[in-house]
Amino acid sequence: MKSIVCKTFNKPFTHSIGKSLIIPRSNLQITCFPAKLFLHLLDEEKTLVAEIDLDIQGPVKEFTWEVDLHNNWANLHFLTQEAPVSLRFIISQQALKIICRRSAKEGVKLNVSSKGFLNKAVSAYSLAKGEETLLCFSSMEVYEDSGQARLFLGSLKKQNLDQMKEREDIKEWLPLFFTYASLCKEKEQGMQALCYKELENAGNNELNESFFNLFKVHFKDFFSPSFFDSYFQNIQTKNDKVLQGLSHVSLLSSLYPLILNLFINFEGKKKLCILPKVPPQIPSGKLIGLKISSEISISIQWSKKKLRQVEIYCHEDVRFTLGLSKAIKSFRIFSKAKTKAQIISADKPIEFCKNTRYFLDRFTS
Repeated sequence: MKSIVCKTFNKPFTHSIGKSLIIPRSNLQITCFPAKLFLHLLDEEKTLVAEIDLDIQGPVKEFTWEVDLHNNWANLHFLTQEAPVSLRFIISQQALKIICRRSAKEGVKLNVSSKGFLNKAVSAYSLAKGEETLLCFSSMEVYEDSGQARLFLGSLKKQNLDQMKEREDIKEWLPLFFTYASLCKEKEQGMQALCYKELENAGNNELNESFFNLFKVHFKDFFSPSFFDSYFQNIQTKNDKVLQGLSHVSLLSSLYPLILNLFINFEGKKKLCILPKVPPQIPSGKLIGLKISSEISISIQWSKKKLRQVEIYCHEDVRFTLGLSKAIKSFRIFSKAKTKAQIISADKPIEFCKNTRYFLDRFTS
Protein backbone atom coordinates (compact mmCIF):
# COMPACT_ATOMS: atom_id res chain seq x y z
CA MET A 1 0.00 0.00 0.00
CA LYS A 2 1.53 3.27 -1.10
CA SER A 3 0.74 6.89 -0.31
CA ILE A 4 1.51 9.68 -2.76
CA VAL A 5 0.76 12.32 -0.13
CA CYS A 6 3.44 11.50 2.42
CA LYS A 7 6.17 13.69 0.97
CA THR A 8 3.90 16.38 -0.46
CA PHE A 9 1.92 16.99 2.70
CA ASN A 10 2.79 17.12 6.40
CA LYS A 11 4.29 20.55 5.65
CA PRO A 12 2.20 23.13 7.52
CA PHE A 13 3.18 26.77 7.13
CA THR A 14 2.20 30.31 8.04
CA HIS A 15 2.82 33.78 6.66
CA SER A 16 2.10 35.37 10.05
CA ILE A 17 4.93 36.90 12.05
CA GLY A 18 5.66 35.81 15.63
CA LYS A 19 4.46 32.20 15.45
CA SER A 20 6.07 29.36 17.41
CA LEU A 21 6.91 25.85 16.30
CA ILE A 22 8.68 22.83 17.79
CA ILE A 23 11.69 21.57 15.86
CA PRO A 24 10.83 17.92 15.06
CA ARG A 25 12.51 15.26 17.21
CA SER A 26 13.18 17.71 20.05
CA ASN A 27 11.61 19.77 22.81
CA LEU A 28 13.06 22.99 21.34
CA GLN A 29 10.53 25.64 20.35
CA ILE A 30 11.41 28.60 18.11
CA THR A 31 9.28 31.74 17.98
CA CYS A 32 10.04 33.52 14.73
CA PHE A 33 10.12 37.19 13.78
CA PRO A 34 11.94 38.49 10.67
CA ALA A 35 14.88 39.90 12.64
CA LYS A 36 14.67 37.94 15.91
CA LEU A 37 14.20 34.34 17.05
CA PHE A 38 13.36 33.21 20.59
CA LEU A 39 14.41 29.67 21.57
CA HIS A 40 12.61 27.92 24.44
CA LEU A 41 12.91 24.42 25.87
CA LEU A 42 9.48 22.92 26.49
CA ASP A 43 10.25 21.76 30.00
CA GLU A 44 8.06 22.49 33.01
CA GLU A 45 8.99 26.19 33.00
CA LYS A 46 9.22 26.69 29.20
CA THR A 47 12.78 27.97 29.65
CA LEU A 48 14.18 30.68 27.37
CA VAL A 49 17.62 29.34 26.35
CA ALA A 50 18.72 31.75 23.60
CA GLU A 51 17.82 34.68 21.38
CA ILE A 52 19.05 35.08 17.81
CA ASP A 53 19.20 38.48 16.11
CA LEU A 54 19.28 38.52 12.30
CA ASP A 55 21.13 41.50 10.84
CA ILE A 56 18.74 42.34 8.00
CA GLN A 57 17.22 45.48 6.52
CA GLY A 58 13.42 45.54 6.76
CA PRO A 59 10.67 45.59 5.94
CA VAL A 60 10.51 42.04 4.61
CA LYS A 61 8.12 40.51 2.10
CA GLU A 62 6.76 37.00 1.51
CA PHE A 63 7.50 35.91 5.08
CA THR A 64 7.04 32.13 5.43
CA TRP A 65 7.66 29.98 8.50
CA GLU A 66 7.11 26.27 7.85
CA VAL A 67 7.86 22.85 9.29
CA ASP A 68 8.49 19.73 7.19
CA LEU A 69 7.34 16.70 9.21
CA HIS A 70 8.60 14.28 6.58
CA ASN A 71 12.22 15.47 6.66
CA ASN A 72 12.12 16.70 10.29
CA TRP A 73 13.23 20.28 9.72
CA ALA A 74 11.86 23.83 9.78
CA ASN A 75 12.41 26.51 7.13
CA LEU A 76 12.31 30.30 7.33
CA HIS A 77 11.98 32.29 4.09
CA PHE A 78 11.53 35.99 3.33
CA LEU A 79 12.64 38.73 0.96
CA THR A 80 14.68 41.70 2.19
CA GLN A 81 15.52 44.84 0.24
CA GLU A 82 18.91 43.31 -0.65
CA ALA A 83 18.21 39.63 -1.34
CA PRO A 84 16.07 36.62 -0.44
CA VAL A 85 16.92 34.89 2.84
CA SER A 86 16.31 31.22 3.58
CA LEU A 87 17.40 29.40 6.75
CA ARG A 88 16.86 25.77 7.71
CA PHE A 89 16.70 24.46 11.29
CA ILE A 90 17.26 20.77 12.02
CA ILE A 91 18.28 18.66 15.00
CA SER A 92 21.74 17.09 14.74
CA GLN A 93 22.59 14.88 17.73
CA GLN A 94 22.43 17.21 20.77
CA ALA A 95 22.54 20.43 18.75
CA LEU A 96 20.42 22.72 16.62
CA LYS A 97 21.91 22.98 13.14
CA ILE A 98 21.22 26.22 11.24
CA ILE A 99 21.84 26.04 7.48
CA CYS A 100 21.86 29.06 5.17
CA ARG A 101 20.12 28.13 1.92
CA ARG A 102 19.82 31.58 0.33
CA SER A 103 21.30 34.98 1.20
CA ALA A 104 23.08 38.02 -0.18
CA LYS A 105 26.73 37.55 -1.23
CA GLU A 106 28.04 38.68 2.15
CA GLY A 107 25.82 36.12 3.90
CA VAL A 108 23.39 36.37 6.81
CA LYS A 109 24.74 37.67 10.12
CA LEU A 110 23.42 35.95 13.25
CA ASN A 111 24.03 37.27 16.76
CA VAL A 112 23.24 34.56 19.31
CA SER A 113 22.62 35.65 22.89
CA SER A 114 22.72 32.71 25.31
CA LYS A 115 20.77 32.57 28.55
CA GLY A 116 23.38 30.39 30.24
CA PHE A 117 22.80 27.29 28.11
CA LEU A 118 25.61 27.76 25.55
CA ASN A 119 29.39 27.91 25.99
CA LYS A 120 29.49 31.60 25.07
CA ALA A 121 27.14 34.30 26.32
CA VAL A 122 27.19 36.04 22.93
CA SER A 123 28.30 34.55 19.60
CA ALA A 124 28.32 36.07 16.12
CA TYR A 125 28.07 34.07 12.89
CA SER A 126 28.05 35.03 9.24
CA LEU A 127 26.54 32.32 7.06
CA ALA A 128 26.84 32.39 3.28
CA LYS A 129 24.80 30.12 1.03
CA GLY A 130 25.49 26.48 1.91
CA GLU A 131 27.21 27.25 5.22
CA GLU A 132 25.95 26.05 8.59
CA THR A 133 26.52 26.36 12.32
CA LEU A 134 25.65 24.31 15.40
CA LEU A 135 24.13 25.52 18.67
CA CYS A 136 24.65 22.86 21.37
CA PHE A 137 22.12 22.70 24.21
CA SER A 138 23.07 20.02 26.75
CA SER A 139 19.64 20.13 28.37
CA MET A 140 17.71 19.72 25.11
CA GLU A 141 15.69 16.51 24.73
CA VAL A 142 16.26 14.65 21.45
CA TYR A 143 13.88 11.87 20.43
CA GLU A 144 14.48 8.95 18.09
CA ASP A 145 12.83 8.79 14.69
CA SER A 146 11.98 5.10 14.60
CA GLY A 147 10.20 5.33 11.27
CA GLN A 148 7.03 7.34 11.06
CA ALA A 149 3.61 5.98 10.30
CA ARG A 150 1.65 8.19 7.91
CA LEU A 151 -1.98 9.14 8.42
CA PHE A 152 -4.02 10.63 5.57
CA LEU A 153 -7.71 11.43 5.97
CA GLY A 154 -8.60 12.71 2.51
CA SER A 155 -7.90 16.46 2.70
CA LEU A 156 -5.75 17.84 -0.14
CA LYS A 157 -6.00 21.51 0.81
CA LYS A 158 -2.92 23.64 1.36
CA GLN A 159 -1.75 23.40 4.94
CA ASN A 160 -1.83 27.11 5.70
CA LEU A 161 -2.35 27.05 9.47
CA ASP A 162 -4.20 30.36 9.60
CA GLN A 163 -6.78 29.07 7.11
CA MET A 164 -6.93 25.64 8.75
CA LYS A 165 -7.90 27.24 12.06
CA GLU A 166 -10.84 28.94 10.38
CA ARG A 167 -12.01 25.70 8.72
CA GLU A 168 -11.73 23.54 11.88
CA ASP A 169 -11.71 20.36 9.83
CA ILE A 170 -10.58 17.39 11.92
CA LYS A 171 -9.47 15.59 8.73
CA GLU A 172 -6.76 18.24 8.30
CA TRP A 173 -5.63 18.48 11.92
CA LEU A 174 -5.48 14.88 13.13
CA PRO A 175 -2.77 13.74 10.66
CA LEU A 176 -0.54 16.67 11.61
CA PHE A 177 -1.00 16.14 15.34
CA PHE A 178 -0.40 12.40 14.88
CA THR A 179 2.86 12.93 12.98
CA TYR A 180 4.14 15.75 15.20
CA ALA A 181 3.38 13.76 18.37
CA SER A 182 5.16 10.69 16.97
CA LEU A 183 8.34 12.79 16.67
CA CYS A 184 8.43 13.70 20.37
CA LYS A 185 7.33 10.55 22.15
CA GLU A 186 7.79 11.53 25.75
CA LYS A 187 5.86 9.19 27.99
CA GLU A 188 4.30 10.90 30.99
CA GLN A 189 1.18 9.25 32.37
CA GLY A 190 -0.02 12.31 34.26
CA MET A 191 -0.34 14.33 31.09
CA GLN A 192 -1.99 11.41 29.32
CA ALA A 193 -4.71 11.53 31.96
CA LEU A 194 -5.08 15.25 31.30
CA CYS A 195 -5.67 14.66 27.58
CA TYR A 196 -7.54 11.39 27.75
CA LYS A 197 -10.29 12.20 30.20
CA GLU A 198 -11.95 14.68 27.88
CA LEU A 199 -11.42 12.93 24.55
CA GLU A 200 -11.68 9.24 25.43
CA ASN A 201 -15.05 9.78 27.08
CA ALA A 202 -16.37 11.69 24.08
CA GLY A 203 -18.73 9.81 21.81
CA ASN A 204 -17.92 9.57 18.14
CA ASN A 205 -20.28 12.43 17.31
CA GLU A 206 -18.74 14.63 20.04
CA LEU A 207 -15.10 14.00 19.13
CA ASN A 208 -14.83 16.92 16.73
CA GLU A 209 -16.01 19.50 19.29
CA SER A 210 -13.97 17.99 22.15
CA PHE A 211 -10.82 17.89 20.04
CA PHE A 212 -11.03 21.52 18.99
CA ASN A 213 -11.85 22.66 22.53
CA LEU A 214 -8.67 20.94 23.70
CA PHE A 215 -6.75 22.41 20.79
CA LYS A 216 -7.91 25.98 21.43
CA VAL A 217 -7.05 25.82 25.13
CA HIS A 218 -3.79 23.88 25.12
CA PHE A 219 -2.19 24.56 21.72
CA LYS A 220 -1.34 27.58 19.63
CA ASP A 221 0.56 28.37 16.43
CA PHE A 222 2.36 25.22 15.19
CA PHE A 223 0.98 22.81 17.81
CA SER A 224 2.90 24.69 20.50
CA PRO A 225 1.61 23.32 23.82
CA SER A 226 0.42 25.36 26.78
CA PHE A 227 -0.88 24.10 30.12
CA PHE A 228 -3.47 26.82 30.44
CA ASP A 229 -5.92 28.87 28.36
CA SER A 230 -3.32 31.38 27.18
CA TYR A 231 -5.83 33.12 24.90
CA PHE A 232 -8.36 33.58 27.77
CA GLN A 233 -11.28 32.10 25.83
CA ASN A 234 -13.04 30.69 28.93
CA ILE A 235 -13.49 27.32 27.26
CA GLN A 236 -14.51 24.84 29.94
CA THR A 237 -12.82 21.43 29.82
CA LYS A 238 -13.11 18.53 32.23
CA ASN A 239 -9.38 18.02 32.65
CA ASP A 240 -7.74 17.24 35.97
CA LYS A 241 -4.84 19.69 35.94
CA VAL A 242 -2.22 17.61 37.75
CA LEU A 243 0.72 19.46 36.25
CA GLN A 244 3.52 19.46 38.80
CA GLY A 245 6.78 18.17 37.32
CA LEU A 246 5.41 17.69 33.80
CA SER A 247 6.98 19.19 30.70
CA HIS A 248 5.05 21.14 28.10
CA VAL A 249 6.04 18.77 25.30
CA SER A 250 4.32 15.89 27.11
CA LEU A 251 0.96 17.48 26.26
CA LEU A 252 1.74 17.00 22.58
CA SER A 253 3.38 13.58 22.84
CA SER A 254 0.50 12.04 24.79
CA LEU A 255 -1.88 12.78 21.93
CA TYR A 256 -0.10 10.09 19.86
CA PRO A 257 -1.63 6.99 21.53
CA LEU A 258 -4.97 8.77 21.84
CA ILE A 259 -5.20 9.40 18.08
CA LEU A 260 -3.76 5.97 17.27
CA ASN A 261 -6.48 4.22 19.29
CA LEU A 262 -9.11 5.67 16.97
CA PHE A 263 -7.71 3.56 14.14
CA ILE A 264 -5.70 0.67 15.65
CA ASN A 265 -5.78 -1.03 19.05
CA PHE A 266 -3.75 -4.16 19.78
CA GLU A 267 -5.42 -5.69 22.84
CA GLY A 268 -2.99 -7.84 24.79
CA LYS A 269 -1.27 -9.00 21.59
CA LYS A 270 -4.19 -11.39 21.04
CA LYS A 271 -6.71 -9.21 19.25
CA LEU A 272 -5.91 -6.53 16.68
CA CYS A 273 -8.83 -4.08 16.51
CA ILE A 274 -9.02 -2.14 13.24
CA LEU A 275 -10.98 1.15 13.05
CA PRO A 276 -12.53 0.67 16.51
CA LYS A 277 -13.48 4.32 17.16
CA VAL A 278 -13.34 6.21 13.87
CA PRO A 279 -15.79 9.14 14.06
CA PRO A 280 -18.34 9.72 11.27
CA GLN A 281 -16.49 12.91 10.25
CA ILE A 282 -13.71 10.67 8.86
CA PRO A 283 -15.41 8.45 6.23
CA SER A 284 -12.18 7.57 4.40
CA GLY A 285 -8.44 7.51 4.93
CA LYS A 286 -5.15 5.62 5.07
CA LEU A 287 -2.80 4.70 7.90
CA ILE A 288 0.47 3.51 6.38
CA GLY A 289 3.59 1.87 7.80
CA LEU A 290 2.54 1.60 11.45
CA LYS A 291 4.76 -0.62 13.59
CA ILE A 292 2.46 -1.71 16.40
CA SER A 293 4.95 -4.07 18.04
CA SER A 294 8.37 -5.59 17.44
CA GLU A 295 6.65 -8.37 15.48
CA ILE A 296 3.98 -6.60 13.42
CA SER A 297 3.70 -3.72 10.94
CA ILE A 298 0.36 -2.75 9.43
CA SER A 299 -1.23 -0.46 6.84
CA ILE A 300 -4.98 0.05 6.45
CA GLN A 301 -7.26 1.82 3.98
CA TRP A 302 -10.97 2.60 4.27
CA SER A 303 -13.53 4.56 2.25
CA LYS A 304 -17.24 5.33 2.50
CA LYS A 305 -17.01 4.26 6.16
CA LYS A 306 -16.01 0.72 5.12
CA LEU A 307 -12.70 -1.12 5.51
CA ARG A 308 -11.20 -1.80 2.07
CA GLN A 309 -7.68 -3.16 2.45
CA VAL A 310 -5.27 -4.25 5.18
CA GLU A 311 -1.59 -5.06 4.74
CA ILE A 312 0.23 -6.90 7.54
CA TYR A 313 3.93 -7.73 7.70
CA CYS A 314 5.14 -10.07 10.43
CA HIS A 315 8.74 -10.18 11.63
CA GLU A 316 8.03 -13.29 13.73
CA ASP A 317 5.52 -16.14 13.73
CA VAL A 318 2.42 -14.79 15.46
CA ARG A 319 -1.22 -15.73 15.98
CA PHE A 320 -4.05 -13.34 16.75
CA THR A 321 -7.65 -12.46 15.94
CA LEU A 322 -8.79 -9.38 14.05
CA GLY A 323 -11.31 -7.13 15.76
CA LEU A 324 -13.46 -5.79 12.93
CA SER A 325 -16.85 -4.15 12.59
CA LYS A 326 -19.70 -6.40 13.71
CA ALA A 327 -21.10 -6.13 10.19
CA ILE A 328 -18.05 -7.90 8.70
CA LYS A 329 -18.46 -11.68 8.61
CA SER A 330 -15.56 -12.73 6.36
CA PHE A 331 -12.66 -11.46 4.25
CA ARG A 332 -10.08 -12.64 1.76
CA ILE A 333 -6.42 -13.13 2.76
CA PHE A 334 -3.42 -13.91 0.58
CA SER A 335 0.34 -13.40 0.51
CA LYS A 336 3.06 -13.28 -2.11
CA ALA A 337 4.52 -16.45 -0.65
CA LYS A 338 1.19 -18.26 -1.03
CA THR A 339 -0.51 -17.06 -4.17
CA LYS A 340 -3.78 -18.90 -3.50
CA ALA A 341 -6.22 -16.73 -1.57
CA GLN A 342 -8.40 -17.92 1.29
CA ILE A 343 -11.75 -16.74 2.59
CA ILE A 344 -11.52 -16.42 6.38
CA SER A 345 -14.27 -16.02 8.96
CA ALA A 346 -13.88 -12.65 10.70
CA ASP A 347 -13.82 -14.15 14.21
CA LYS A 348 -11.28 -16.88 13.45
CA PRO A 349 -7.68 -16.61 14.78
CA ILE A 350 -5.07 -16.32 12.04
CA GLU A 351 -1.57 -17.78 11.90
CA PHE A 352 0.94 -15.31 10.43
CA CYS A 353 4.33 -16.60 9.30
CA LYS A 354 7.67 -14.91 9.88
CA ASN A 355 8.96 -12.46 7.23
CA THR A 356 5.76 -12.66 5.20
CA ARG A 357 3.53 -9.87 3.90
CA TYR A 358 -0.22 -10.53 3.99
CA PHE A 359 -3.00 -8.73 2.14
CA LEU A 360 -6.59 -8.66 3.36
CA ASP A 361 -9.53 -7.37 1.32
CA ARG A 362 -13.12 -8.15 0.25
CA PHE A 363 -14.55 -7.56 3.69
CA THR A 364 -18.13 -8.82 3.39
CA SER A 365 -21.15 -8.88 5.68
